[in-house]
Amino acid sequence: MKNKTIILYILFFLSLISLLSVQIYDLDINEAKKEYNSAYKNWKKQNIKSYYMKIKYDAFSPISGIYELLIENNKVKKWIFQDEEKRLDKKEIITGLNMDKLFDIAKRIKYMKDSDDFIIVTVYDKDLFYIRSLTYMRNPNSKNKKIPNDKAFKYEILDFKKIY
Repeated sequence: MKNKTIILYILFFLSLISLLSVQIYDLDINEAKKEYNSAYKNWKKQNIKSYYMKIKYDAFSPISGIYELLIENNKVKKWIFQDEEKRLDKKEIITGLNMDKLFDIAKRIKYMKDSDDFIIVTVYDKDLFYIRSLTYMRNPNSKNKKIPNDKAFKYEILDFKKIY
């Protein structure tokens, strides 16, 4: 039992280090809004509805890890977590995860201000315009000194392939 507790603490600190190691961004909110609008428009124009993506989710959460998702008609048809295939009915949060959902999260940038407690930093693929990474992190410009540390998260697309 004591070893399990130690392992949980180690995993917690490794997750925290991972989140804190995100580089500090000098984010121009207006430029980020323009990038979002352009990427979203171009993503929708391609009408990609079936694809495979390998995604890494970092957060202070037991569901952090690497997922492989097979998306058909914008719905998760199959998913694997940490190399173990899972049934679709077990994790509602994963079965709803697709590129449209990531764009919904990224859309929050349209309503953010330079002084908000948290910011969203998104990197888009230059060819297919999908989201390569999305980070919800503490805003270094925030004046609030009591921002909780456990609210940050990051999605990183490790692999993406269109399925025809």
